[in-house]
Amino acid sequence: MDLNRNYGFMFAYDSKGSSGEENVCASDYRGPFAFSEPETAAMRDFISNWTNIKLAINLHAYGNLYVIPFNYDNK
Repeated sequence: MDLNRNYGFMFAYDSKGSSGEENVCASDYRGPFAFSEPETAAMRDFISNWTNIKLAINLHAYGNLYVIPFNYDNK
């Protein structure tokens, strides 16, 4: 399970960059539905309760990557 693919924004938009139910053992498996994992659900709930948050930075531990949620569209 790759938790950064389990968030709700454009969840399961397509199968590029993440694997769905066809390959649950893949390292890029996104989960059965958005926020299905306790870690991502906890982040969603935390951010929903603290509405004054202005910035969030996620550190990706694999590769030299800067991951942003808006790169789902390659147009």
